[in-house]
Parts: sequence; C-alpha cells; structure tokens
Amino acid sequence: MYEDHSWNCPDDGNKYWQIVEKKRVNKFLFGLNKNLDEVRGSIQGMKQQISLQEAFAEVRREESRKKVMLGTPTSDSHIENSALAVRAVEVLVRCDVNNDG
Repeated sequence: MYEDHSWNCPDDGNKYWQIVEKKRVNKFLFGLNKNLDEVRGSIQGMKQQISLQEAFAEVRREESRKKVMLGTPTSDSHIENSALAVRAVEVLVRCDVNNDG
C-alpha cells in the first residue's frame, strides 16, 4: 500500500510512531476471530486512534462480557476457545544431521 507522508523535523518521531501504532492495531484487529466482528468494527469506527494496549483491553472486555452472558465454555481447552488465540502457523524444521553412517 502506498502512503504519502509529509515530514517536519520536530514532528517526525511522533508521526512515525503514530503510523506504526495504527498499523499494529489494524494488524491485531485483522487477526481476531469472527465472533468479535462487532468490537472490531467499533474500534475501527472510533474517531480518535487508540493504542494497541487500549484495543487489546477493549477486546478482552468484550470477550469477558460474552463469556459471562453466554456462560463458561464446557471445553477443557481454554486456548481453543479464546478469541485472542494466535492462529496456528506451520513451522518448518530443518535438520542438518549427516546420515552417512
């Protein structure tokens, strides 16, 4: 994605960190499960940009609210049911062992 920014020396650092923080929040929101679409939309619809920590807190609050309203899950695996669980990433393992006998 192309972004055009005008930079002024005194404000460069602040602008840069605002851009980085906005990208982090968007990446976090993009990775949420579908059952949190409402909170994702409300965060994205806010006029003032919020920090990643604030976005995380808002999502956790909504997740807790849903658990209270819907009851606790019956599954033993809390991580499987967590809306904030990291999606599985296939990890390739490289083995450099020489099998020449």
